[in-house]
Amino acid sequence: MKKLISLALVLVLVLGLAAGLGGSAFAADNRILYHIHNSMPYVTLDPSIEYSNGIMVLQNVYETLTHYDPETGEVVPMLATSWSSNEDGTVWVFQLRDDVTFHDGSKLTAQQVVNSFKRTMDLGQGGAYIWDAVLEENGGSVEATGEYEVTRSRHYEVTREGTISFSRVPVDASSKMPDDLMDSIEPFDYRAITDFSLAYMPGYLANKYDVSKQECGKRAEERSVKSARNALRATVTGYTSVSTRTHHEKVYNEKTEYAVFPVWLLSTKWEDQTFLFAMNGQTGKMTGNLPVSKLKQLLWFIAVFAVSLIVFGSFLLTGEDVTTTSYLLAALFSFVPAFIVNAVLCSQMKPVAQLSQASAYVAEGGMHLRARDDRYIRTTESRVKIQNAQPPGGGKGPGKI
Repeated sequence: MKKLISLALVLVLVLGLAAGLGGSAFAADNRILYHIHNSMPYVTLDPSIEYSNGIMVLQNVYETLTHYDPETGEVVPMLATSWSSNEDGTVWVFQLRDDVTFHDGSKLTAQQVVNSFKRTMDLGQGGAYIWDAVLEENGGSVEATGEYEVTRSRHYEVTREGTISFSRVPVDASSKMPDDLMDSIEPFDYRAITDFSLAYMPGYLANKYDVSKQECGKRAEERSVKSARNALRATVTGYTSVSTRTHHEKVYNEKTEYAVFPVWLLSTKWEDQTFLFAMNGQTGKMTGNLPVSKLKQLLWFIAVFAVSLIVFGSFLLTGEDVTTTSYLLAALFSFVPAFIVNAVLCSQMKPVAQLSQASAYVAEGGMHLRARDDRYIRTTESRVKIQNAQPPGGGKGPGKI
């Protein structure tokens, strides 16, 4: 797109100058037609052939590796960012820009630059004589030493400071109850809480708490700190990756109290294994790890593996060039989806998990951000050589650089 726009601007400029120098103009239907008189017409705009008046247009349409600045008398970069040579000047190496694209969006490669040079030398027209020193018959050569994927990264030092309040973070106070099971039925509705009375207990079996307030407070604090840290992290946006260098938290814990929540428990056995289920008496949420049949699990694995093998085998195990590697690849590609499906099914049967955050208990008002600073530090660049570089020709026509 850049090249097409440049061409249009050049033509308008040339047309305007020609009209001012004595061309003829005709007006009809509100349209103006300019005629340009030139004793030396442009035969072609092919940069490998044109070597006359057309150069005035070519230098505004095509880009070269370098450009001579008549004002400073220096050679400045264009498509090349830098260049170097050996001591006697017989070998030159040019580093190309990584942000150059053609009109179709494809990137410029070193091999395409080589193809452009070689085409000019093969045609032997226009300014081809300047490449006589690097012709193969003269012992010279032009080659692409490699393609690289360049990544530039801007680094920032990000600072966040804020406060966040949590209210009534629940912690299981019975050592006989699995913490992960109790966490899995959260949250509880504190709006319905009332003062405790033994009148609620007749007809029910309950275990008395045996975990100290200090231990319960410590776990509630750990959950709150992690939630606060994640809340601050969520305010850092617009970056590809973020890593925490330092962090500091200060917790003000008002008090820890014991409370009784309605939790229904169900214990059952299957194949000599005991399974415990819990239900939140307020919300009706029920959870527990379900039994998994090893036989059905194996059948699911075999079924998915067989279907995957048929699909991948139709691509890898057809034709005359089938090898042992083809069978191994087909088996590997079939194993992966079978394993993933099996893992997903098993995870759905085991939803019980211990909570490590307390985001459901953030007090009204949420988080207050007191400091927010994103300070630019530096820019780094990394280059990774592309092993499968584009083959000669690159799918591009000649003379496009």
